[in-house]
Amino acid sequence: EKTLLKEFDDARLHFVLVCGAVDCPPLSSQSYRPETLNDRLDQQTSSAINNPSFLKTDSDNFLLSKIFSWYAADFGKSKSESISWINTYRKEQIPSDANISYYDYDWTLNDVRISSATNAGNSANRYVVSATIPKGTWEIKKFNNLYSQNASSFRSNFFTTTLNILYGWKSNINVGIEAKYRRVSNHSGDSSPLDVFASHPESIGRTGITGIGPSVRFSPFKNARNLSVQSAFIFPIGNNLAGDGLRPYIDWNGPIFRNQIFNDITINNYLSLFMELDLILEDIGDPNLRTNRFSTPGKLIFSVFPTRTTSIYALGEFSPFWQAEFDYYYQAGMGAKWQLNPNFEIELLYTLFRNKFLNEASGAANTFNLGFRLSL
Repeated sequence: EKTLLKEFDDARLHFVLVCGAVDCPPLSSQSYRPETLNDRLDQQTSSAINNPSFLKTDSDNFLLSKIFSWYAADFGKSKSESISWINTYRKEQIPSDANISYYDYDWTLNDVRISSATNAGNSANRYVVSATIPKGTWEIKKFNNLYSQNASSFRSNFFTTTLNILYGWKSNINVGIEAKYRRVSNHSGDSSPLDVFASHPESIGRTGITGIGPSVRFSPFKNARNLSVQSAFIFPIGNNLAGDGLRPYIDWNGPIFRNQIFNDITINNYLSLFMELDLILEDIGDPNLRTNRFSTPGKLIFSVFPTRTTSIYALGEFSPFWQAEFDYYYQAGMGAKWQLNPNFEIELLYTLFRNKFLNEASGAANTFNLGFRLSL
């Protein structure tokens, strides 16, 4: 470590080249590659400094690892410079006049800690949905949504599969593509949400790829990597997607321009809050003046981490539609995620859904969701 620090003079190496003791910075479960090394150094440094087991707080006192004392010169020439270096990676900033001390270093092998805390959650280890992915890596997400509404003895079902592929062009800029596949069915009388997967005449059911387009995700602030903006412009595929007297609606006839602002806040080692605000313009540019709906959905997700690889969350969302006749929808539900390994995750979500039409018609709607995420 000393040899590398002499040559490269990068204090982040202290959080990567670790001995494996209990009080060492967290070990990475992934290998280090030249093309992503800088991003991985940032990730491991941020993971350690935001881990309450590594940088501890006691009221107004901050307890630092002895690493900051043994290698003090690597983090600055003074206490204020060291605090400034730490705050570069820390979400909850340390005041410049804070009381700083160092806790005793536990040299016990960290396999003892892991075996005794198998069921202990650690939010720092989770996949953060709002962050950009590292340079040179890929993320593939497939999200399946089954929406079913019942009003006045008439059921409408929509099954939508959205495929998102992102590539880390830079550490704070991801580029990719989004595609959408849909199935729809409309039924009177008794029916099931699963009827959408059956074969139907085109008068009551349709299926096909309905949209595809580019997307980009950007993280504007180096010190707030979990705050990002993702934009996608989806071009329609197919004729008369909005339907007519002979065929039902399956999607909008015009393009969709969607902007999503994400942020993820770690509350403590077991809790987090995810926030999303969208600006969406749908059905753009019809010469016959289609709806051109503009909406601003807002979403909150509160997550609990009962184990290192599992999260359970509650979701709430409300969306107004800013048009001549005001419209809205809202939904609430519960979900869970499982990390089968560091690169693969499964998600389940169920929500209750309502909008202006359903409330006026005394109807009801639900969504059933299954998602997958793969990182490469």
